[in-house]
Amino acid sequence: MKTILGLIHYSGVNKLIVVEPHKVEALGFFKGEIKLLAWLKRLPKLINEFVDNSNSIVLSPDRGGLERARKLAEFLSTNYAHLEKSRNRDTGEVSMNEDLGFDLTGKEVIIIDDIISTGGTIRLATKIAKRKGAKKVIIACIHPLFNSETFSKILEEGVDHIIVSNTIPVGITSVKLKVIDVAKNIAMRVS
Repeated sequence: MKTILGLIHYSGVNKLIVVEPHKVEALGFFKGEIKLLAWLKRLPKLINEFVDNSNSIVLSPDRGGLERARKLAEFLSTNYAHLEKSRNRDTGEVSMNEDLGFDLTGKEVIIIDDIISTGGTIRLATKIAKRKGAKKVIIACIHPLFNSETFSKILEEGVDHIIVSNTIPVGITSVKLKVIDVAKNIAMRVS
């Protein structure tokens, strides 16, 4: 990251507009100005179309996304929690602890993650939420790297809706997919 940000700066770029970076602290390697675009503030309006907040919980699929889940829960005036995820360093296989320590029975669960590529983490988190009694599961993702096959596999787990931004073109049309356009917000930050 340090090398890439250095190359961007030395190529003449003196300002970056970043939408929900995976690791904010890594941006410290950029020598110019950085403007962060807060995508989470746009989510509640869409989520409220699908979820009864009096019976909802925001869930991060891992400890690393807990702050993101907390912020979204605050915007929605609901509770939040996270799953304990581990990844096998040799195989890449993801596992999660199902002893949650909280009850999902009858809850409307909003699972928030920054990036979905293969969908493995989100699918496993959805399976656990459903097994633990979740009535509904909504996925929110900032950077959708997934293809139509991954999208279908996520829906097969019982996901009701998926909300994404268009930081990466999605190329999928579905009544279960809502895309938030961030272009206008980025354009407003260019000055």
